[in-house]
Amino acid sequence: MCFTKLLYNHTHFNVSHISYKNKKIKVYMADSAKKQMIGLMYRDKLYDNEAMLFLPMRYARHSIWMLNMRFSIDIFWLSKSGEVVDMYENAKPCKSVFGCKSYLPKYSSFYVLEMNSGSARRLGLKLGSQISIGSINKSLDL
Repeated sequence: MCFTKLLYNHTHFNVSHISYKNKKIKVYMADSAKKQMIGLMYRDKLYDNEAMLFLPMRYARHSIWMLNMRFSIDIFWLSKSGEVVDMYENAKPCKSVFGCKSYLPKYSSFYVLEMNSGSARRLGLKLGSQISIGSINKSLDL
């Protein structure tokens, strides 16, 4: 069994909630280096009201790759206040480390949000959209 699969089997993600236009979204919190490395690897799916929120806790151009992913996602890079500063729709899983595309935003962000492919269109999320993440910032004392 590969190292990342072992990590996945022994990793627990805390859960919180964010919202967009009165729609509550359950988020799995990638709030450590280990959890950020694992991300959505090996999961079979996310439900439409679920997402993964990466909390790198600093402004940077955080790249995402899709190694060991089983489904396509929409990626949203967010400011500290929850504004969508960049996004990529329908990021596809890769089959191998070799040639695995890295998704790099144009601008620095504070958070990265991953949702099922089609979520941007379904929810009407676009550049400049404001996602309510107040409870996340409050719990992190930001």
